[in-house]
Amino acid sequence: MDRVAKIMDNVLKMDFIELSFSDIAVYREDSEVTRAKKFEEQIENFFNTLTSESKEAALLIFISKCDRANLTQLKLFYNTLDHLVKNNVITARVVCEQILSSEKLDFKNELFFIESFKLIKRLIGGVDYKGVREIMKGCREKANSFPSEMPTSILPQLLSVCDVLKYIFDRNACLLPAYFIITELQKQENKEVHWVSFK
Repeated sequence: MDRVAKIMDNVLKMDFIELSFSDIAVYREDSEVTRAKKFEEQIENFFNTLTSESKEAALLIFISKCDRANLTQLKLFYNTLDHLVKNNVITARVVCEQILSSEKLDFKNELFFIESFKLIKRLIGGVDYKGVREIMKGCREKANSFPSEMPTSILPQLLSVCDVLKYIFDRNACLLPAYFIITELQKQENKEVHWVSFK
């Protein structure tokens, strides 16, 4: 499991020379693409050597490391997770559930929170309806964690959660049968949802 942390740390730490010459360095898109591909390959090769249980443990470490990333690094990490799901290395349901259960997924952690829900929205189409129901519950729990007196500064975080919920409720997406949605929304714990008016 230490290997996934080491691979990610190589991306997270900025090379001393890059840092020293950042003002005069010339950005080269081709080298960034090469670096991203190399990272994807390393992570994919590592995950392919693991059992299902070990994959979940490695994924937990992967997601916890994402919390320290800047926007560029976070997009690389989440694109890599998307790549792993598309190549059937890990399932979309496991990725979404691990993100939603992460203690780092807090609306105060703006960048990580918003990008996480963007990834969930991208992946949720590959989740079975029981998994979508669990993800919907997780999204609802995160939305209920917002304060009732909400400053506008945290509105982007709330909108990112609402965006996933709207996608789940979209009849054209066909992610969840309507009666499941109605059943979930009629449950007692959903009677008082202070965040609905902010949509």
